[in-house]
Amino acid sequence: MFITTYQDPDQFLLKVRPTLQKDEVTHGLLLGVAAGVKKSALYTSFYLATIEDEGRLLVAACMTPPHNIILASLEDESDAAFSLLIQDLQRANWPVPGVLGPARISERFAQMWEKLTGQSYRVGLFERLFDLDKVVPPVRAVGRLRVATADDLDLIKHWMFAFDQEAVHGEDQEVAWQRAEESVRGRNMYIWETLDKRIVSMAQKNRPLVNGISIGPVYTPPEERGYGYASNCVAALSQLLLDQGWKYCSLFTNLANPTANSIYQKIGYRPVCDFTVYVFAEH
Repeated sequence: MFITTYQDPDQFLLKVRPTLQKDEVTHGLLLGVAAGVKKSALYTSFYLATIEDEGRLLVAACMTPPHNIILASLEDESDAAFSLLIQDLQRANWPVPGVLGPARISERFAQMWEKLTGQSYRVGLFERLFDLDKVVPPVRAVGRLRVATADDLDLIKHWMFAFDQEAVHGEDQEVAWQRAEESVRGRNMYIWETLDKRIVSMAQKNRPLVNGISIGPVYTPPEERGYGYASNCVAALSQLLLDQGWKYCSLFTNLANPTANSIYQKIGYRPVCDFTVYVFAEH
């Protein structure tokens, strides 16, 4: 068993894609973030690693500080591989704030992290991954989907930070604003606009892969909720992406938000698997 780290994301993807592509939906977050490292100015540093044994990929890891390490594990018993990974991270003094991955995998990594480093862990977030290949039209809300433009940027920046605070407890306004600027500049942010030109919801397309593409974040300000704007925004964007040739769309929900989990299933999204974020205590 041996670990390899990568300075070139393309080389990392060449190694992991043949295996992870077999379940692109589940591994889409890791694949998408790794593919985006070269394209986004938001990623100032990155850690990419694989663990192999006798020609088999056991574990793939991707981290873009200050974000959590994202894991894919292809083995039911990953303790030895996780131990090797943790030792490498410690040896190179990488700051690891937490872990994100399919629930069983992230939990086992957190347990191994505590055992080997002495840092305790706690649940940061319970999430569910969904995918869709056919849209079920929602009850029609007044308005239309359109791509966000530079004229919308101030509002999108405000909403991006509001989403971070509400959904993932993020407090870095500057990073949220940078993400908003990059999304609008890349024409990846879409908004739902009413007939009187009010912008009432937003949804971003991101992480394009070989077969599918993700949606998120999705945000509707509190005063505009309950009118079906988010359902219509996500449904319209999902249909647009399918019409463009993507075989499926995927998105994550916070399991603490039953409304979001309900509305997405009503428009055709199906549960794939649960993910858990574990946060490591600071020394």
